[in-house]
Amino acid sequence: PFEFPCNRMALQRQQWLWMLAGSSWLYRPGFGAPAVRQLVRLLLLELPCLAWVAPETALPRSTLRGGNSSYTEVTDNASGELLLGATARRDQATSFKSVLYFYKDPECKNLDQERSSTGISQAWEGTGVGNCFSIAVGLGCATDTCHVKMECDYQTGSGLVLQSYTSQPCQGKLPASTPNSRIHMLPHLTWLQARGLMMGNCTRTEDGRFMKFTSALSLNDADLFPDCSAQGAVADGGAGSSQAYVSSYYMQFYTDRSCTPGTELQITTFSTVTSNRFQFNIYRGAQHCLDYTDASIRDSSFTAAVVNANILNFKLVCGNNDTLGNGIMIRQHTGAVCTGGFKAPEYWRSAFYPMNKFHIQDFFSGRCVKWGAYFVSMDRPWDTLHYPNCDQYACKSGYCSGGRVQTEYEGAVAYAGRETNPTTKAQCLGSAACADASVPLQVLGVTPLLTTLLAAVLL
Repeated sequence: PFEFPCNRMALQRQQWLWMLAGSSWLYRPGFGAPAVRQLVRLLLLELPCLAWVAPETALPRSTLRGGNSSYTEVTDNASGELLLGATARRDQATSFKSVLYFYKDPECKNLDQERSSTGISQAWEGTGVGNCFSIAVGLGCATDTCHVKMECDYQTGSGLVLQSYTSQPCQGKLPASTPNSRIHMLPHLTWLQARGLMMGNCTRTEDGRFMKFTSALSLNDADLFPDCSAQGAVADGGAGSSQAYVSSYYMQFYTDRSCTPGTELQITTFSTVTSNRFQFNIYRGAQHCLDYTDASIRDSSFTAAVVNANILNFKLVCGNNDTLGNGIMIRQHTGAVCTGGFKAPEYWRSAFYPMNKFHIQDFFSGRCVKWGAYFVSMDRPWDTLHYPNCDQYACKSGYCSGGRVQTEYEGAVAYAGRETNPTTKAQCLGSAACADASVPLQVLGVTPLLTTLLAAVLL
């Protein structure tokens, strides 16, 4: 491409100059600015040769990846010696194209010529930004061209949904009132099956045929689709297996009110309780769907029958019908992974233990809280995605379950004020949220009537 010769000798001279520029003696006293200017002049005059390779000599290139750029080093055919000390930057691709083909067979070898209505292929184009694509008519698109974004959602099969926009990339989100503005992309697949399709595997269609992308939906080693492993469904028969859960939390019982290591409740021959640890398993594919199972560690000498306290296939939902609860209720389902029919929701206090809004926050945060005659603590704080925020439903004034209780759930004397006031906060059970509060008035022998009078005077 240049009109002056750039032969092997010139290339070697440039390599020497480049090495000279990087040598330490260049900066020593006596090697001043004139020499530096001369060196720069030589480099500028012969710089075009750095990017030129003689057409009669095919020099192999080795590509290196660094950050968001690729670099090419030119080496000698015979010796493999580096001829160009400098490397030339090659920008990474900023657009993506792949074609989804439809087939008759599970090996994706015979195209499905019978798909005359939507065609045997569908083009997918993206910019690599925000999981956004422009797609032709076919999967997830009923018009000539659709501008969509892949997102995650629960109870959608694979976990993937396509949100429609007016233009690309993801500009002008269509409102929910628009027909087909948000559709379940692959409702017949599990998340792992859907991910296989995105990575270029031959995958079953909803009508029993098969489909495959010509290349994986990725750009510069980055996936162009979101991770919907938490929202995607598990395989048939997978409910209850370890693969069915996205996360698990252990709840340990302690005899110490601070849940100090070494004070774990022990189950021995003479124990009056049969369990000392439970596990909360968070299901994939359904939001706030859990199993609560016994994971106790018992002494080998323990031979008594174990009380079954497991609660399976239930969902944490918001509600507070009697206004006394912490806002979280337990709803068991009859279908796998919290589907199908369900029983009437139970209060948290009925399924587990009375906790007001402060205690439940401590519980999910992994702090030590009261649980019956003992104390419990989680092995780590819960991810906020794994339980609902039901604060607006929680009891905030008057008597609240988990606060001072005259009798179990019934016959309690209501108090005035809110839980955040010092007097009412002092009536909550010991936890990190109330650690500095005074001892409950009931423990001090104060009668319910006198408690109400004291609260009225102090407030």
